[in-house]
Amino acid sequence: MKDQRKANPETEVAPLPKKKRLKFLKFLKFLTLFIASVTAFLVICFLAYNYVLVPYGYLGHDNARGFSEGFARVEKYGLLGSKYGYIDKNGRTAIPFVYDNARDFSEGLACVEKDGKYGWIDESDRTAVPFVYDDAYGFSEGLARAKKDGKWGYIDKSGGTAIPFVYDVALGFSEGLACVKKDGKYGWINESGRTVTPFVYDYAVSVSEGLARVKQDGKWGWIGKSGGTVIPFVYEGAEDFSEGLARVEKEGKHGYIDKNGRTVAHFVYEDARGFSESLAAVKQDGKWGYIDKNGRTAIPFVYAYAGSFYGGLAAVKQGGEWFQIDKQGKRI
Repeated sequence: MKDQRKANPETEVAPLPKKKRLKFLKFLKFLTLFIASVTAFLVICFLAYNYVLVPYGYLGHDNARGFSEGFARVEKYGLLGSKYGYIDKNGRTAIPFVYDNARDFSEGLACVEKDGKYGWIDESDRTAVPFVYDDAYGFSEGLARAKKDGKWGYIDKSGGTAIPFVYDVALGFSEGLACVKKDGKYGWINESGRTVTPFVYDYAVSVSEGLARVKQDGKWGWIGKSGGTVIPFVYEGAEDFSEGLARVEKEGKHGYIDKNGRTVAHFVYEDARGFSESLAAVKQDGKWGYIDKNGRTAIPFVYAYAGSFYGGLAAVKQGGEWFQIDKQGKRI
């Protein structure tokens, strides 16, 4: 017998048209992907906030790069920005990640920033010098450069002013002298704040290996600690002496000189780095290699990039691949 019941148009739900069904399914797919993406983002942020990146080059050895006096400053990222702290050589947190900026430990103290001001802490995270400076750097030869009210000066480890805040620029002490800038020119002062060389140089850097690299009338040269010219102002570019030699630039080419100004490696290189562990990375005909202190090729010119040696190893790039080599050029 046929069912005589008729459909009630008031209670029966009509099926969605095909186009609307497709739109609804697309919306569900989009919503699912959106929820998954947001979830993944939150997970990544959570992991990032709780993840500490060990500095590049850390191998667990005393000479690992990135460490200073047993601590490495690292940056920890979170949803609200990043904070700095310090880890030990086992990767454990030694000083909490609560600082807005941080510099390496030097002479037992570290310069850190908190709430827009700089101060110093010791290895136990105790405040050694109050947070009252606008900018500052680590201690060197017992004094640290700091900025206050727009001028630079030097403080001692008790926080007392050692040299007044009167300079536009100030560099760290090296070999008993500090390079400072005043009235648009550079000169040097000693640890008592007494002027050692006149303020006549356009640019200058700290003393290195007994000589100071300075710029005058657009050319670079070197002066001694008393201010006398040791190497004439004839170079377009120059770096500090390292292992007795300095990289210099003349007529667009790079070479090396000794402390007497004598050319050791001729001006034939397109680019060059300072000597490190008796070798220097140099670029010739578009490729990088290494030379020794006599200017002889030590490792062939086959690399697209070559870094300096540290701990017997250097980072290089060849054929689109990065790897390390030893001082014989052997891939590690």
